[in-house]
Amino acid sequence: MTKNVALLTLPYSGIYICGGIAVRNPKVIGKEFFKEFHSGHIKQKFIKDIPIKLILSKDLSLKGAAYALLKT
Repeated sequence: MTKNVALLTLPYSGIYICGGIAVRNPKVIGKEFFKEFHSGHIKQKFIKDIPIKLILSKDLSLKGAAYALLKT
């Protein structure tokens, strides 16, 4: 799914992954996610230029959601 969203939006500034599961398992998430994200896709030339970052803060996504809620 991330790959499809990336192809629709072309986020060349990066994809940021956050949350408790990703923070607790960075090696597993990293290996499996990168393998799947970069696996044989027709639009591979677009995908390979998108950086992927792991946010290690456990509560940053919650703060972002709260901020978005306050702004709406």
